[in-house]
Amino acid sequence: MKHLFKNSITVLFVILIAIIFSSGCGKKKEQTNLKVSGYYDVKDHFNMMIAGTPMDGDLSYVMYILPKGEEDTVLIYNINKSFDKVVGVVKADSIIIPQQTILSKSGGKYDILPYGGKKDGNSLYLMFEYDDRTYDNLTGLVVCDLTGDLTEPYKKEENK
Repeated sequence: MKHLFKNSITVLFVILIAIIFSSGCGKKKEQTNLKVSGYYDVKDHFNMMIAGTPMDGDLSYVMYILPKGEEDTVLIYNINKSFDKVVGVVKADSIIIPQQTILSKSGGKYDILPYGGKKDGNSLYLMFEYDDRTYDNLTGLVVCDLTGDLTEPYKKEENK
């Protein structure tokens, strides 16, 4: 009887371990940030208000998105030819830009407002807003509509 009880506990223990591992313990999360990472040729239409006068324009440039970590966070570089390391979060095919404060390439401090976009195939659409009215009020609110095409996907380096 003692031997039977010992075997039953062993069987229950093995079943319990199997249930834990099959329900997700030990599974690595999908690296969703790789879905949008790469280099994009971007057309950026922006508009802003300076001293009560509306202004708008167009920029063309290369913007790149790199994975940060191994799950869903990315860093966006050269956005609006003004900012590097803008944090984004990838959810399915969407990129969400949470609110953050960042320095521009010229050293000005800006609030990045929460916005985002979507990747569809090799095309990227991204809405982006920044504002410096809280700091030095030189630029004000700038709204950017970006469309881009993936020109070079990010290549994850192999571990040597």
